[in-house]
Amino acid sequence: AWKNGPPVLPADLYKKSQLRFWATFIHQSQLFETMVKVLKSDGEEQEKDINKMLETIKVLEEGVKDIFPDDNNVGYLDFVICSVFSFHVAMEEVLGIKMVDSEKTPLLHSWVTKLNHLALVKETMAPNHKLVEVLKVVRQKALKAASAT
Repeated sequence: AWKNGPPVLPADLYKKSQLRFWATFIHQSQLFETMVKVLKSDGEEQEKDINKMLETIKVLEEGVKDIFPDDNNVGYLDFVICSVFSFHVAMEEVLGIKMVDSEKTPLLHSWVTKLNHLALVKETMAPNHKLVEVLKVVRQKALKAASAT
């Protein structure tokens, strides 16, 4: 728990276990790693990774419907969601694909949007145009290195 703040995990053991389950799911599904692979690849390999990423996001969207935070407290799963998805707009711009879509993944979209509007997140995130620049450089270097092998 934060000193003089709300707890990071709820006191209710069932709710706590649900949050931990979905945080573990995100890590064990290697969602972030798959997102990086999508950024650094092209062709069939990228298509395979995009499908894996979108399927994992779909499972996450369906799974967290019952536990989506409905209060103003930021907790454990919010940290995990923010660390994986806070830069999705820049990724989408660089790759030309939708990862978090208001129509296909409305819950996740609203959740990430809510988190990205928090003062702390705004203060710590680079502006989108800077993220796009960095991601383009990472992508170009990775594709150049792959073509050299």
